[in-house]
Amino acid sequence: MKNEFPVRRVPLCALVLVGVLLAAAHVPSCIETKSEPDVFKPRVLPDGDVVPPAVPEPDHSADIRRYKAEVAEALNRHLALLADLARNANTGFLERGPFRFAPARNAIPGIRESFDGYEAMIGVVKDGAMDKVFGGDRLEERFRQALDVPFIQPCARAGASLIDDFDAFRARLEAETEAFRQEIGAAHSRLPDDVRAEFPVETLQRGMNAAFNDLRWMPIRAGAVSAAAAIEAATIRGTAAAAKRLALRYGAKAIGKAAAGAGAAAADGPAPFLDALGVVLALWSAYDVYDLQNVLPREIENSLTSAVDQMQSQTISTLTTAVNKVHNAYAAAAREMVRAACEN
Repeated sequence: MKNEFPVRRVPLCALVLVGVLLAAAHVPSCIETKSEPDVFKPRVLPDGDVVPPAVPEPDHSADIRRYKAEVAEALNRHLALLADLARNANTGFLERGPFRFAPARNAIPGIRESFDGYEAMIGVVKDGAMDKVFGGDRLEERFRQALDVPFIQPCARAGASLIDDFDAFRARLEAETEAFRQEIGAAHSRLPDDVRAEFPVETLQRGMNAAFNDLRWMPIRAGAVSAAAAIEAATIRGTAAAAKRLALRYGAKAIGKAAAGAGAAAADGPAPFLDALGVVLALWSAYDVYDLQNVLPREIENSLTSAVDQMQSQTISTLTTAVNKVHNAYAAAAREMVRAACEN
């Protein structure tokens, strides 16, 4: 008997597809999905207001580390440069000092020769006797005039030239320090904008300016110049005064005899005294003047050699001390600049 209700055949592939879809609807998904943290989602308050989601702050720790490392490296380079400049300046003083004072030192044999004669000794004794009877500094003035051009002026020029070297050193330090300031400012400008806010440029500039302005080079220079000038003045006074003392020491007998022998003419003034003095020197003091001639020029030479050596040594010592003080001040200022640059 035929089936009154014929069965429609369904393709097998369609049945399989339906089965798969039904199974998927009842089986939980095995794929985990990472949900967005609640902190980044807007929150709805009970009254309906919506709170915007929190935005995470960017991590700039690497930028800050890089900035501080760059500044520290610049400081190390700068301090090494300052130390080199100070060392070279002091070495320069020691090397150039003898060369600068050489003209004065080389003039000493000629100065000795100018006093190495009977006529020169007669002049020394006459001035000494005039000073003894009438007072004054004729004898010291005689030596000052003899020493001024060949000895005193070259000493003064030598000291001034070394002070110029010191000024050049200080100017170089100032220029390098300004370049260092610019380098720190450039490193600061490369920071991200929001990081620069943590290191305010106003604080940076204020700190660096304070450090730069605290460099007390002017008093140091003034002290160095004053000391060098005092050494020069002492040399000028000392060489003439020393020559006078030598003349009075070794020529005491001749000067004393001349003054005593011509003393009677002193009441009528210098002119009659000089006439009488000439007679006394010719008759009473000739041997003593000759004896003075054999001693005084050599003693003057020794005194001048000692004076130029002392002026050279003291000038160099004064300026090297000033160089070290200036170097220390600039190095301390550089460290203060870095502290200000890295302060937040």
